Amino acid sequence: MKKTADKLPITVLVMTKNEAAHIARCIKSLSFCQRIVVVDSFSNDKTGKIAAQLGAKVMPFEWNRRYPKKRQWSLDNIPIRTEWVMFVDADEVVSSSLRLELTRLLSKKRSKDAYYIRSFSVWKNRLLRHGRRNNKIVLFKNGMAFFPNVSDEDEFNSGEMEGHYQPLVKGETGQLSKPLIHHGFSNRQEWLEKHRRYARWIAWMIVHEKKDKLVYDRVGIMQTMASLFWIMPFKPLWVFLDSFILKCGFLDGIGGLSYALCRARYYRMIGREIANLRGESE
Repeated sequence: MKKTADKLPITVLVMTKNEAAHIARCIKSLSFCQRIVVVDSFSNDKTGKIAAQLGAKVMPFEWNRRYPKKRQWSLDNIPIRTEWVMFVDADEVVSSSLRLELTRLLSKKRSKDAYYIRSFSVWKNRLLRHGRRNNKIVLFKNGMAFFPNVSDEDEFNSGEMEGHYQPLVKGETGQLSKPLIHHGFSNRQEWLEKHRRYARWIAWMIVHEKKDKLVYDRVGIMQTMASLFWIMPFKPLWVFLDSFILKCGFLDGIGGLSYALCRARYYRMIGREIANLRGESE
């Protein structure tokens, strides 16, 4: 096991609830970081026990249905003494190439204040290297980012975790080129079920005129384009073409096609949820 002095000055925060199937793989990929803290929502499986056995600090969390939610609560309440903070989901692992990129980045004298990191999804037991990928601010200097209050606590599906919006950064952001690997879904049905919940939350945000919170990851012309997207017709079609054609998802074969079709279906779900919510308010 590496000595603390040999590790990178990163505190990794891992949010969990019943993640026994994933947590060991995640923590083992983070062995190069000085500290790993698992923030656990009273899992009733062996998540906490496995994390502790692998050397992580386990912190209990219970949401009081008010701001802050889980990630911001972690930033507010966990003593962090390293220069850098990194959020990694329990079903993600740091790839060997990303680990090397982080090592090189943190050895430099100058750096940005926060970094976007893309993720490659494992879909039907195959790693997808193309198509539309998630790109999140998950690495930042200690004290240089926070999750804003988007006032979504009244939405029945909002849950304890921050939704699909980025932390706000008090400085400059950069982009890393190497990926996290996301093992989040064992099958198509599991993906769709989780995204039904996301769709209801996003629809609620849009109907209640909070959709600007959904584009924190973009600036300038990109933010304008993202805002225009929500008023475009035929969104599912454009989403499919973006992932499968423009982002070269076809290079991943049948997996890339299946993933692009699921993304299109997700945006159909959002459209239906918006219509439902607006019908209820009339």
